[in-house]
Amino acid sequence: MNELITNDKLSVPDEIVDISSKVEGIEILAEALIVDASSKFSAGASLLGEIKTNRTGVKEALKDQKTEAHKKHKQYCDLESKYTDPLNHAEDILKSKMGEWAEVQKMKEEEARANGINTPSIIPEEDVSIRENWKCRIDDVTKIPKEFLTVDIKKLNAHAKSTRGAIPVEGVEFFKSLTIVNG
Repeated sequence: MNELITNDKLSVPDEIVDISSKVEGIEILAEALIVDASSKFSAGASLLGEIKTNRTGVKEALKDQKTEAHKKHKQYCDLESKYTDPLNHAEDILKSKMGEWAEVQKMKEEEARANGINTPSIIPEEDVSIRENWKCRIDDVTKIPKEFLTVDIKKLNAHAKSTRGAIPVEGVEFFKSLTIVNG
């Protein structure tokens, strides 16, 4: 367990200092607990209650500081975007225009070579480089081979939960699992 770290720029509320002394002990108890009887299960439930209480205490103690930090962070991000968004837009425009021109020039060069004319490239390559990038565009989703399709586990889990596994889906097994929830 890490020691409680503090510095001049970060104020640590007293509530967290109090909780920090309990954290390591709770972690040690959780690691040592062997659940092999109902009494040990109950001890685990009690420890879960302590964990929840302390976690809530930490979050509550830092709530105001986090809210203020988030506001500051958002202000800096907004300021950054105010100046970088137009630059990003300008970059996108230039790259698009330059890419279109370079593509036309490359086609002209290939056509000339195909006709036996050896012509040097007129595309300057100082300060920039040009990379080929292959992409896809879907023409007909029904013709896409199976190996390029992905399964939506999130939707299948939602279906399992809403139907309690009563409505089958071919190729899928629905099962029940237990989750321990405290408090």
